[in-house]
Amino acid sequence: MLDRWKSARFTEERICRSLFLLGLVLATCLVMALPYRFREPDEWAYYYAIENFSSGRLTISAELHVQQQAEARRTGGIITQYVELPNGRWALEKAPGYVFFMVPFTVVHASRLANIVLALGAAIATYLLLTRLVSERAGLIGSLLLLFSPASLIMLQRSFMAMFAGLSFLTIGGSLYILEVALRRGRPRAPVLFFVGLLLSWAVVVRYTNLVVAALFALHFVVTRARVLYDTKDVRSIAREAVPLSLGAAISIVTLLLYNSYVFGSPLSYGYQFSHLPTEFAFQMIGKAGEAGGSAFWEILKGNARSHPQALLMGYPLLLAAVPAFIHLAFGLRSPGRAMPRDVVLLLLLWFLGVYALYSMYGSWNLDRAEQAIGFIAYARFYLPGLFPQAVAVAALLARTPRSIAYAALGTAVLVASVIFVQWI
Repeated sequence: MLDRWKSARFTEERICRSLFLLGLVLATCLVMALPYRFREPDEWAYYYAIENFSSGRLTISAELHVQQQAEARRTGGIITQYVELPNGRWALEKAPGYVFFMVPFTVVHASRLANIVLALGAAIATYLLLTRLVSERAGLIGSLLLLFSPASLIMLQRSFMAMFAGLSFLTIGGSLYILEVALRRGRPRAPVLFFVGLLLSWAVVVRYTNLVVAALFALHFVVTRARVLYDTKDVRSIAREAVPLSLGAAISIVTLLLYNSYVFGSPLSYGYQFSHLPTEFAFQMIGKAGEAGGSAFWEILKGNARSHPQALLMGYPLLLAAVPAFIHLAFGLRSPGRAMPRDVVLLLLLWFLGVYALYSMYGSWNLDRAEQAIGFIAYARFYLPGLFPQAVAVAALLARTPRSIAYAALGTAVLVASVIFVQWI
């Protein structure tokens, strides 16, 4: 009986790993084979920023900016997210992290591969985490759900936007953190902690709003280490963990501060301060009157509540299963399978809620024309950093259903995402 159980387990491991590799190949073929064309001003801004950074130009002259605007217009594009500085030069409005990441790929003429590399890293990290947390089957399901959500596939293809990179750095860094800090028995390894700090902090340099998620991990580390310190009084042991984690984060922080100082004249200045485009959240509008004369705060919330749900369900069908999946994790419906630690469940839930709460308050859409041109992704793409905890929760739930149900659900999710992606293209 034991030999038969071991043989069946070994067989499913091989099936899961084979399907995982097949899924990676399918996602790569889909996003690389179908035509890629720029659809939003963001892509033009990133494209020229990558070109400029690759040539050593963190800012550009007014003459070059006019030249690049003319080039974009000749091919149907527009550059609106370069901002004019007080010294007359022009700079990228957006966070610079993805541009820096893209530079080496651009130098070797392989820009389209940048997101593929990130997708590989994010999928492997998710697979390893869920295999450790639940089972090999959960690792397969979660990693493919991460890739094969419609919004994820679309942003994976859009190499000249930072959305997929923001998700990937959070996913890889967050998975490593949970594996090394929350689940590891014994002292976490310093090199891994260094890369955790680097990846989670670089996610913020890629997308400033990823600070919401990075701060949750920082808070988790502080609280859990404070408990250990209270119990053991071992300051040296805590320092051996905090130092490499902090050093990794310091690389990203120093890079951003130096960039801001050079480009904007102050380490605490950033591109959006010079922008003529609105970028306010509802919490910034408290006490201000809206266009209809009422509270701007409530106008934003009510407007988003009307416009976002349909787009979110189209971009993330996983949302239909996410609520029961989180209930399943939170209330310990764990049989069969291993139990997921409560602090990990709480961390994932707060990650999911933090992203969705933040962008439910974003009030600077102005997307009437853009929505007509690019559809549901106009709204859904902003919520992409919240995909990982959904994928983990749903995978943990599906992995505990009969194999036929789990694989059928996964196959349906892959098919639906692929069809929506192809239709959107």
